[in-house]
Amino acid sequence: MPGISFQALIWGDAESGQFRVQIRPYQYNGAKTYVALMNAERLSDFVALSGADLKDLSGITPKKALVLEGVELEEASDLTGFGFTLQQGP
Repeated sequence: MPGISFQALIWGDAESGQFRVQIRPYQYNGAKTYVALMNAERLSDFVALSGADLKDLSGITPKKALVLEGVELEEASDLTGFGFTLQQGP
């Protein structure tokens, strides 16, 4: 399976440990977005996979997202298991 490059947006509530992650693959010009709800452990795995720094997560809130630009993965299948589904509508 070919690689993938995307933008990731992460919102969350550190107190509850629940996070919402949205990815927009650049291959589709941002026309398709995928969303997953994650607990803190799964989010930590996703952040490690994306190459971001965990300290960047300290600034996210339910209303303020952390934006990760230019995330690249050699295998798109690495996203399997994070629970991403195609978001329908805005």
